[in-house]
Amino acid sequence: MRIYSRQEIDQQYKSKPNPALWTAIIPAAGKGTRLGYNKPKILYPILGKPILYHLADLLESQVSKFVLALSPTGAPVVLPELEKRLSGRFETAVLESRGMADSIYRALEYVTTPHVLIIWGDQAAISHETILSIQRLHESIAGAKLTLPLVQRDDPYTHYEADDHGKFITVLEKREGKTMPKRGDSDCGIFACDTERLREIYSAEIRKGIIFSQATKEWNFLPLLPQFEFGEGSVNGYHLETVEESVGINDMHDVAILESYLRKRTNQSNSTSDGKLRIAMFSGGRGTGAITEALLRHSDIELTLLVNTYDDGLSTGLLRRFIPGMLGPSDVRKNISRFLAQKSDPSSQALLFLIEYRFPDPFETIEALSLLESLIDFETVQKSNHDLLRRREQLSLAMMRKVSQYLAVFLRYYHERIKSFPNFLFGDVSLGNILFAGCYLVNNENFNKAVSDFSNFAGTGERVLNLTNGENRVLVAIKEDGRYLHDEASVVGPQDASRIQEIFLLPDYLDQSKYRFGEHKIDNIRMLRNLEALPTLSAAATDILKTADIIIYGTGTQYSSLFPSYLTSGVAEAIQANTKAEKGFIGNIARDFDIMGEDATTLVKSFLWYMGRKIEGAFPAQDLVTRFFFQKPPADASGEVPYVPFDASAFNQPLERVVWTDLEGEKGKHLGSRTVSELLQVVEGELQKRIAHVSQKVSIIVPALNEAKTIRKVLQDLKRLQFTQWKLDKEIIVVDGGSTDGTYEIAKQEEGINSYQTTGGTGRGKAYRFGLERAKGDIIVFFPSDAEYRAEDIQRIVSPLVSQEFSAVYGSRAFQARDLSGTLERIYGKRGILYFVSKYGGISLSVLTLLLYQRFISDPFTSVKGFNARIFRNLVLEKEGVDFDMELTAKIIRTKHV
Repeated sequence: MRIYSRQEIDQQYKSKPNPALWTAIIPAAGKGTRLGYNKPKILYPILGKPILYHLADLLESQVSKFVLALSPTGAPVVLPELEKRLSGRFETAVLESRGMADSIYRALEYVTTPHVLIIWGDQAAISHETILSIQRLHESIAGAKLTLPLVQRDDPYTHYEADDHGKFITVLEKREGKTMPKRGDSDCGIFACDTERLREIYSAEIRKGIIFSQATKEWNFLPLLPQFEFGEGSVNGYHLETVEESVGINDMHDVAILESYLRKRTNQSNSTSDGKLRIAMFSGGRGTGAITEALLRHSDIELTLLVNTYDDGLSTGLLRRFIPGMLGPSDVRKNISRFLAQKSDPSSQALLFLIEYRFPDPFETIEALSLLESLIDFETVQKSNHDLLRRREQLSLAMMRKVSQYLAVFLRYYHERIKSFPNFLFGDVSLGNILFAGCYLVNNENFNKAVSDFSNFAGTGERVLNLTNGENRVLVAIKEDGRYLHDEASVVGPQDASRIQEIFLLPDYLDQSKYRFGEHKIDNIRMLRNLEALPTLSAAATDILKTADIIIYGTGTQYSSLFPSYLTSGVAEAIQANTKAEKGFIGNIARDFDIMGEDATTLVKSFLWYMGRKIEGAFPAQDLVTRFFFQKPPADASGEVPYVPFDASAFNQPLERVVWTDLEGEKGKHLGSRTVSELLQVVEGELQKRIAHVSQKVSIIVPALNEAKTIRKVLQDLKRLQFTQWKLDKEIIVVDGGSTDGTYEIAKQEEGINSYQTTGGTGRGKAYRFGLERAKGDIIVFFPSDAEYRAEDIQRIVSPLVSQEFSAVYGSRAFQARDLSGTLERIYGKRGILYFVSKYGGISLSVLTLLLYQRFISDPFTSVKGFNARIFRNLVLEKEGVDFDMELTAKIIRTKHV
């Protein structure tokens, strides 16, 4: 038996395993008795996800089929989970198992592949790299019968012994009473076997009589393994360096070890760039939400959010006063929640629920304390219908322990502090903020350590940073009319027309009995400037800003979430030092309370002033910003949204650095996918980095002219259409070309449809161009209003666009119909000219595109087409009628998109 290292396998055996050659056998008849679990062990949750799901995630891309050996009592419980997770890809062998060898023997009946991968049903920590390595080794070595990972460990549970010539001779097992070496080679509960040889071994074993273990009274599998030894190359080992991968789950000690290891492995994976595009974004709590979520959908982007923590409104302010010296945790919590929301495992989703939960208002203190005590005691089985306690049960063990620790420390503090601060009430308080407060106390009142600890507790990695070194500051402001805004809550609250003139970061709330405001505003400003103490940039934030590929100045409440961040000492210097980064200022869509009198020009001027720490021109603008993104209101804007105005003639920065386009999604808010798409287009040009396209929204453009008979059904079918398998949103845009039969009026009656009407019997081409100007999706679909196609056909169009197999996809009636003439007759009826053009013009154009561009398009006049929206950026389309199809086809072929 030769044991190979990972390096040897990578160098010598590089071919990718073929999943079609493999079946996974999982003996899963075990119970969870020692875990205190009343279901089959394979359903026990590790990090909030059943072991079964961990194994499915690990193996589904590596094998063609799964065979599970289940007990008669366990099968009814496990089967629904199998259907949910591995529908159509599994078989089950149900038996009263006499041991592992018995379970594998019964499962072997369902195997038809030449190789079989056997993995114990409690091995949740095996990595994808380990599976890949043993499969590559097993497939590549001629004559390989058994390949398995082995790990050296002290006091081994099993030991694989070879003779002096390297021949594999026996497996020593501690439970069988064998004398074990102090350090030995143990298996990891996973075995790659030649199926034919495995069947031969079983046949021989049955012929001579099954030997049951004297210690366990079971038919064990490991004693059969030496029979795979057939000479050189028949048995091969893979040296595994990570001991934790070999740990099976038998008791709570094993669970703790594995959850700690898996969390560490996930965090290490999250913290490794691997050539990713590094983006640092200045963020608040809500303003950048849509942009953050859109960026997080890009697997080749590593996003870090930089926040300030001066929030003191409502319950957050109450908590800050209750724990003097603590900054406001709300924006940290909200942004960590956005990272958590991208995770689909039950544990992360349960933690998201807890972090975002708010107590009712009012809420009796005695009830709140009782609920918190119940959350602390996670070891006692509690009968409760409260959502918090039910969700708590879905947390991983490590998460439960952290929740218990944070809340216990907070309550100890609470019972002392309430004696001197009796006004603290739990109504409308965020449980996430209470958890963070406990974390802050656990970390000896070090705010930045608490942010790091809380991020790791959530499993998101340290991707949300407090910008400063944690100095406690309060935010105040002076308005142009001289009025004093005494806290952050006043700054973000409803405002009159007078603009905020200046913000200040003070060491504490102003004692107005000691510091009196005079009649003259300038004197009051001087007083506040003398009291101001600017915080300093943390080392972690400095490193992020100096090494980022892109720095984004996000949207939100400018005078509380963003301008105070730019005031931090060292921020501008770190950004200026990063000469390679693209630096984008994204303007607000609409005016918020704090910027009611502002426009794009004044906001940029204030941004640069605060970056210079209130010294105008302290840093050249081009060192801090390379691109500005401003909202261009739609042409048909109703005035309902108070858009931030952009006046090119008044803007005092180079206009070639301005992107002025429609970035709006919901009224007054950014459409994250559109904003990110605009940003990344600039990045690809300037940094010469190609970012994988991630589709997030489909725009379906429906041209219509006198289709009253079919328009309602078409739109209702489109509204029912879902793209959940790709996590895509959709918008439906109807462009009516001046119908006289009520088509437009019918379309307007349908909720959720963006309906427009042009005049003068607009042709199909003009309708498409009109729709393209208003479409906000990154996938564009043209779809007819005459019920020629089924709405479900769009999914077949969208699929290759999402996978980036093509940038343009045409539906084809030629392949859909055996009798093309009959199909066209049904569509066009007595409209003979349209019938003639569609049939013979389409055939002519197909031949023409083949001759001119070496592309055969079977149905160029098809009215269902799909495109990556990027291809329209540089296309100038002019035709307004049916000839639009010919123009579009020719131009996208010339750009090599089909």
